Amino acid sequence: MGRCVTASRVVIVLFNILFTIIGLIFVAGGLFLKFGSSVYKGALASVESSIKQSIYNTGGGNVDINLDLGSVTEPVAFAFIGLGLFILVICFLGCCGACYNFPVLIMLYIVPSIIILAAEIVVVILFLGVPSVIQTPLASSLKSGIQSDFQDISGTNLVSLAWNVAMQQFKCCGANDYSDFTGASKWNTAKYSGTCSCTLKTPLACCMTLPSGNTASDLTCATTPTTSNNYLYTGCVKKVWNDYILSNQAIIGGAFTGLAVFQTLLIILAFIIFCGTRKEVTFDDGPMKKNKVAPMKTVAKTKTNVRPAIGQRKNKVSPARY
Repeated sequence: MGRCVTASRVVIVLFNILFTIIGLIFVAGGLFLKFGSSVYKGALASVESSIKQSIYNTGGGNVDINLDLGSVTEPVAFAFIGLGLFILVICFLGCCGACYNFPVLIMLYIVPSIIILAAEIVVVILFLGVPSVIQTPLASSLKSGIQSDFQDISGTNLVSLAWNVAMQQFKCCGANDYSDFTGASKWNTAKYSGTCSCTLKTPLACCMTLPSGNTASDLTCATTPTTSNNYLYTGCVKKVWNDYILSNQAIIGGAFTGLAVFQTLLIILAFIIFCGTRKEVTFDDGPMKKNKVAPMKTVAKTKTNVRPAIGQRKNKVSPARY
């Protein structure tokens, strides 16, 4: 049992060092998403430039398209940072409990590890088996933002900028489809510019090719949209899901399976350490220690000049004298 416990401690420490590195990567990734937008903003520069040019061509004037990606990615950044810190705390508990034989720390490591493992299994099942459970509430939340804050292609608020860039970048229209924009409180569907006096059925950002002018023919993709000139039936939630999750389903499933196997192994090893530590505590400090009987001392027998009792004295016969 002793060798098994020792080997378990070594394995747990080594794997928790690996998971510590993963936790640090999550924290660094979250900080990068929050404060490093200037680095990855270049990937959207061409889309922003196209939108800006289209606004100018359709009579919207010069509008500064400056999407603050740090604000857009802030929830994801904080989620990454929180997850990374949580992993670091769990790894710290595991290493300390394994190295110093603290049963309490080991149990504090085991319980969250089991919860995390169960959560991962549920998430993988939902992601790959029942995606609608995640897609439906996500799309509903995004649609609510469109209804309350979306303006149009020349809108400068965060929601308008984010949707205009996203729809051109991912080639989609709305969270579910173009109907998400119907009735949006801040979206003015009436377009009066140049020779055009028309009503938009979809935002201009849903067009496959952004309008290059402000005539009726230029705006056809938004006034009379079809599947050949507009992404009107392609929802962004399903589009991103299919392109970035389902297309990498094997990789995601394999990664989560491998992670689950490692976590299960670590939980089993942690239980071995916990049981071994409890036995050590029982034998060292348990009732057996209290009931120990001190060894009996053997008193060496020594010859002493003890005078026998009066009644026990032998009558000595003196030798005869001649």
